Amino acid sequence: MSTKLYADESWLREAYETKSIYDIAAECDAAPTTIRKYLKRFNIKTRSVSESMKLKYQDNEYSDKKHEQWDSEEYKEKHRTVAVQNVELKSKISKGLWSDNEFRKKQEDHRHTNESKQKISAAVKKKWEDTEYIEKHEKLFGQKSKMFTRVVTKMWQDLEYAKRMTDQSNRLWQDEEYKQKHLQGMVGAKEKISQAAKALWATKRDKMLAAIKSSQTAESQQKKSKSLRQFYIDNPDRILEISTESKHNWTIPEYRAKILKRYQSRFIDKANKKHQDAFDYGEVEYGIHETAATRKVLIKCDCGHRFRQLPSNHLVGSMCPRCLISQSQREIADFISVHTEYTLNDRSVIYPYELDILVSQYNFAIEFHGLRWHSYDVLESAREKSYLQYKYLLAESTKLQLLQFFDFQWELKQDIIKSILLNKLGLSQKYDARKLTIKPIDTAQEFFNQTHLKGYHPHTIALGLYDKQELIMAISFTKRKDQHEITHMSAKLGTIVRGGVSKLLKHAHKLVKTPIYTYADLMHSNGLGYQNAGMELASITKPGYFYYKGKIRLSRYQCQKHKLHKILQDFDPSLSESLNMFNNGFRRVWDAGHLKFTLN
Repeated sequence: MSTKLYADESWLREAYETKSIYDIAAECDAAPTTIRKYLKRFNIKTRSVSESMKLKYQDNEYSDKKHEQWDSEEYKEKHRTVAVQNVELKSKISKGLWSDNEFRKKQEDHRHTNESKQKISAAVKKKWEDTEYIEKHEKLFGQKSKMFTRVVTKMWQDLEYAKRMTDQSNRLWQDEEYKQKHLQGMVGAKEKISQAAKALWATKRDKMLAAIKSSQTAESQQKKSKSLRQFYIDNPDRILEISTESKHNWTIPEYRAKILKRYQSRFIDKANKKHQDAFDYGEVEYGIHETAATRKVLIKCDCGHRFRQLPSNHLVGSMCPRCLISQSQREIADFISVHTEYTLNDRSVIYPYELDILVSQYNFAIEFHGLRWHSYDVLESAREKSYLQYKYLLAESTKLQLLQFFDFQWELKQDIIKSILLNKLGLSQKYDARKLTIKPIDTAQEFFNQTHLKGYHPHTIALGLYDKQELIMAISFTKRKDQHEITHMSAKLGTIVRGGVSKLLKHAHKLVKTPIYTYADLMHSNGLGYQNAGMELASITKPGYFYYKGKIRLSRYQCQKHKLHKILQDFDPSLSESLNMFNNGFRRVWDAGHLKFTLN
């Protein structure tokens, strides 16, 4: 085959429709730059990189080959390394060039010359006159915007990154100099925008007024009131007069009170109409020093609960927070209300996240999770997997302990949860460990089933603290190779043993003579008891999970892939554990992870 085929315009046009520049160059034994030169000479429009890739992937053989390569972790790692090296190389070259003062001065001089500016401006204007170019760049801008959003979202899903950035922002805003500088910058920006708008209005006033008038059809003109035409179309200067007059009037307390009273009356009328007289607005009061948009008003529900809510939210349908919560959540709230005050659906502590029940007097909050709303039947994002742990860490950063329970736990283990809450409220019966006797326990199954949320688990050793013949507190250990794990530890319901953890651990350590470790469940524990007993915090584990389907709940250990053929009706060995479970109607629930403690 002749190697000069590319010099034939008709042949080159036909070949370029189905082949890339590199394929044509290989076929003609020529350099890709030569092919590009002839394409330009014949005014043949070249494709972008993305268009060329799409064309390549239309070839099934090429597509299958590439998919096979990208399934290989080694291939992916190789390309990641090359990409990082290229970025680093470009950065190094750029830094090297710009560190040269002569190069920098030359570039800046060239950039700021009138001739350079005119050339760039003319070239840009010419490009943006092309409709195809505009559509292409609008599409590209949309894609880049989505990609940037995905990247930023992924970065903020990293708990360490989110916490680091939040802490950094908080530190910066605590610096008065930084704060004042940025506030002044915001004021300056507003002034610049205002001046630009005034300048635009001054230079293009007639043109803009003509545009406003031309947009008013005969029909819409008739619909406009006489005052609207008089003040806003025929007499634009009147706008400034009204604005100045309104600002002055608003500084007069009597005028402000009169207007707010009118707003209050209007709000009550609209609210009664919206909610069909379901609420009592007798305690609603718009204050003189607050605006209606930013001040919550006091509303009383038919259920007897009094709550504060923004008028705007109430008018669009927001209801009584107590009536909206589930029956189980209401039962927890009622149990708390017997002993202390609480706040429902609070967003002030870890804004914008909500806390179901906040007991600020005792510095803890309760989150009640329905399985249906906190489970997934498709592969989850990193944010969804770590949501409960992230919420716990947010609360912990404000020195607030967050207790989290699932609905099935309240249904099956209500007495245990009430005991945990009584302990947090300081209402548990107290025992001193030094007055109790420590003994081995033959069988702790019944005790743990009655006092531990996870129930009994087989163990190697169990020890108990007794008040005469009554078992008050128990701990169990399981041997794992050359260590012992604390599998369970709990006290009799409604009781707390001061120094109990320390006494049991000290005795157990002498007994087993190996390192001891344990995990504190972040759903309802902060591990403070273990720390006070001398154990060291080793790490925070990633969130764990379990599966459920109706009343069936299976741990992740029960659902390991090699065990699934025994428990699933429809098992596909080519699919992962999670996909097999989802295909059989199970949903996955993620917890808050654990704190790991060790004692050597």
